[in-house]
Amino acid sequence: MTPDPDQLGTGSLLEGLEETAAPVRSRPTTAQWLRGLSGGSAGWLRSAWAHPTSRVLVGASALMLATSGALGAWLVFRPVPQPDYESGGLDTLFHYTLLTDEFNRLPIDERIELIGQLVSRLQGMDGSDSVLIAAFAASITGEARDQLIENASRVMVDLTDRAAAGYNPGGTEEERTAYIESSVVEMMRAMRTMAGETDDISDEELLNDARDQAARDADAFSDGGVTADQLGQMSGFLTRTMGGSSSTQQKLRMARFGRDMSRTLRQQGAERRANPDGP
Repeated sequence: MTPDPDQLGTGSLLEGLEETAAPVRSRPTTAQWLRGLSGGSAGWLRSAWAHPTSRVLVGASALMLATSGALGAWLVFRPVPQPDYESGGLDTLFHYTLLTDEFNRLPIDERIELIGQLVSRLQGMDGSDSVLIAAFAASITGEARDQLIENASRVMVDLTDRAAAGYNPGGTEEERTAYIESSVVEMMRAMRTMAGETDDISDEELLNDARDQAARDADAFSDGGVTADQLGQMSGFLTRTMGGSSSTQQKLRMARFGRDMSRTLRQQGAERRANPDGP
């Protein structure tokens, strides 16, 4: 019997191999997916832009996004506004005075006046204000504590450096003494303002207080009232606070001015002791 070549299984062993197998669908790559998404988005935008109403909506949406982004950036990076030191909350005043760079950018005389106003407010605070201040103090940790030290020391650094910048160590003794005395009066009045002290006191009284204090300090050093360890601790504290808030140039001129100021006041203090009935 002759096999039928058209009947399955009776032909060649290679029968059917020439037929093309069904293609296997592969998953698109990430790049292909992104190109498809980009193409679809571009097509949608072109389609939307083709209609006047859609163009208005798309433009309004873009404007709202840009405006909200700009507003958010301004709220984050805007300068902190200066509060009213006569009526503002004490917690707000403390935050602005001690924890913001904006306060440090104010002129030194304005900062001195504002600190004096804040101290005056503290002298008349009530029980509720005390709770706010306690809560504020408890929140000062980490970077906030560093900023507090910076702000507190910056006033004294700028005040001292302003006096040191105008000092001429090469001038005559009379010129140096006159400048030192006027600078001492200026700094002591500034400290009195920051302390909220408003009573009248003459320049000579301020100078005599500074001279007497310099003489007492000299006695403490010579009598061993201040040990080398205590002096080292004090110097370290000043270096970490006031020193950390000043440049190298400021440190040099303040050190030179401070040295000559101390010598002048100690000498004048010793003369006052030797001649208590003098002028």
